[in-house]
Amino acid sequence: MIQYKQRNIPVISMTNTDRRLVEVCQRALGGKIYDSGAISGNRKRGWKWYVMGDAVIHVARQLAPYLLSKQRQAWLLAALPTGSPGAPRGKPGRPRLHPLVIALRESAAQLIRPLNRRGARELN
Repeated sequence: MIQYKQRNIPVISMTNTDRRLVEVCQRALGGKIYDSGAISGNRKRGWKWYVMGDAVIHVARQLAPYLLSKQRQAWLLAALPTGSPGAPRGKPGRPRLHPLVIALRESAAQLIRPLNRRGARELN
């Protein structure tokens, strides 16, 4: 999850130095690719693939059974509802998030955040 304008937006990303690998993710699951930084010292150029918003929920449902270290986070994202029927319109062509969806994303973010910390143990 990332925070944007006090809202939690679900995100799945993967960084690798082999652009072909991130392109496979993009072809299979959608999303975007960008250069993750300039080359300096002994550091190779990296590429980052990411998916955000409602698309993450669909991707998490597809990936969760195959993940090892991030499976718990993926299942939490997969459990989130998509869309927001009945909510007033937001940006042109996009529905505004329903308050219940916002609350569920906040709850998921609170559960995911500690799991993403380095050294965090899986909670069973």
